[in-house]
Amino acid sequence: MNKNISDNEDNNYLNTIVKIDKVQYSLYELKRKYEERQDIILNPDFQRGKAWKTDRQKSELIESVLMGVPIPVFYFFETKNGAMEVVDGRQRITTFIDFFNNQFPLTYLPYLSDLNTKYFKDLPLRLQAKIEDYQITINIIQPPTPERIKFDIFNRINRGGTELNHQEMRNALYHGSATDLLKELSQIDIFKKATDDKLNSNVMEDREWILRFFYIYLLKIKNWKFIYLYDINECLDETMTYLNGFDDLDSFKYEFTKAMEISYELFDADGFKFNKNDNLNMNLFETLSYLYMILDEDRDMKDLKIKVEDLKEDFQEMDEFNSEDLKENQFRFDMVYDLKDEDD
Repeated sequence: MNKNISDNEDNNYLNTIVKIDKVQYSLYELKRKYEERQDIILNPDFQRGKAWKTDRQKSELIESVLMGVPIPVFYFFETKNGAMEVVDGRQRITTFIDFFNNQFPLTYLPYLSDLNTKYFKDLPLRLQAKIEDYQITINIIQPPTPERIKFDIFNRINRGGTELNHQEMRNALYHGSATDLLKELSQIDIFKKATDDKLNSNVMEDREWILRFFYIYLLKIKNWKFIYLYDINECLDETMTYLNGFDDLDSFKYEFTKAMEISYELFDADGFKFNKNDNLNMNLFETLSYLYMILDEDRDMKDLKIKVEDLKEDFQEMDEFNSEDLKENQFRFDMVYDLKDEDD
């Protein structure tokens, strides 16, 4: 290494090391690793709205294999315990395994039309063997590749198609207790009611809002020291990592459910809007959720509703309220805390 590189530059270099191993598996070996050895995690929660839904799309992939057409490389992440999470190629792998297991017949094949209507079990043995022996190339991103670098790699991989948003990427990269918690809470009735059921679950907008709730909870209630305090996406990544360290998340569920219940009790479906016909407001959701976290249990709800309505009017008149700059947003939490202290 160049001796002129400073210690700081050296540390920056070490923090951006990417370790990738390129391997080849036959499709049959891939199936065994998934079904028998359970080395491969397909992460069923990670699914875009445009998942393959027709046998025609699946059949064309099988036809490509039978014709010897190369298919794009796959990307896996190797976890610390040696399992491999599929980052890019989940739909293709699912298609191969389903076809092996006779879950769908070949249909609408443009070139090998004589195979239409046939399941894997119906194919001649030589064609079965051709599919089983087909080699795929997999890039396995291995430890100690930093989480931030893995996130960026994932983003670059997906730019060629429909670009994934940050929460969809987090759902793939931080699979564990955190993703289970977000999925569970996104489906509870009180959350849907409190947000007027207007958050788009297809692109995981609902899960990102819940994650932001826990970011505020860790930052303001638990005084968690975030490494990248003023980069919201980095903070949300850290929150996912933190939540993944818990086996029991009942206390987190309680705080979230309590806040949603208070909001709905006060304002029905309009608690996180400035006016009834407005869109939901993310900053309002974060700010009022913080208030509901710190409220005393015996707070007079009628008095609270009046004070929150006044507070919302003040916020609405502030241009800076909707700023995404975290440094500029501290004032709104201070105002909430002052409101909470008025009657203490």
